[in-house]
Amino acid sequence: MVLSLAWTAEVMRNVANVTVCRVIALYYLRGMQSSTEFCFQRALSKNLGSACLGSLFVPTIEALRIVARGLNLLEGENEFLFCCADCCLRVMESIFRRGNGWAYVQIAAYGKGFVKASQDTWELFQKREMVEVVDSDITSAICFLTGVCSGAICTIVVAAWTATVHRGYIGTLSVLATFIGYLMTRIAMALPHACVSCYYVCYAENPQNRLFDTTIADRLDLIKSGRDVVVPTPRVPRRFQR
Repeated sequence: MVLSLAWTAEVMRNVANVTVCRVIALYYLRGMQSSTEFCFQRALSKNLGSACLGSLFVPTIEALRIVARGLNLLEGENEFLFCCADCCLRVMESIFRRGNGWAYVQIAAYGKGFVKASQDTWELFQKREMVEVVDSDITSAICFLTGVCSGAICTIVVAAWTATVHRGYIGTLSVLATFIGYLMTRIAMALPHACVSCYYVCYAENPQNRLFDTTIADRLDLIKSGRDVVVPTPRVPRRFQR
């Protein structure tokens, strides 16, 4: 039941994501100002299947990709662990190309299927040499932390109220408040997340569009010149691996 609720909330979030992406994509790519109501109806009809499929696989794939990257950083000097971690990372990177959250922009703009949109979007990032830029984007992390903070606030409020009214239900109601507060906030954060994702993908589609500033271009120049302020995550020193 909990998993069903989480999946339903994720579907709702991605329907909002696809709706916002279509409005923005049509503006950047075709210069059209589309009706939000029409885009919402399209998201609930033609794009609903892709949104449901992505809601099922994207969170799992992204979580496993993070774990694989973490293992690749912690393997140390052990050759066996290095081989296992590197193999896991390569497998997850291959899966990520076929199922990622960036696909919703092309799903919204062109009506593609989830897997096809994921592959085409990632190939577009590779063609424009934007993989390092999109990998360093922290929008997903900010949305996640916002949901966690909202869930924590809901827990504190509900626990304080329950302590004075129904003391015996503090634990149950606090857990429910945390879960519901997190999910509702994640749905609300679909708007800024969709805006950022759509900006990256639309820029990759047409970097010469006059609607874009030089932010992404400047970042790409920094990365290519080796002067980027973001450095690779260092390995864990041997003295801390005990």
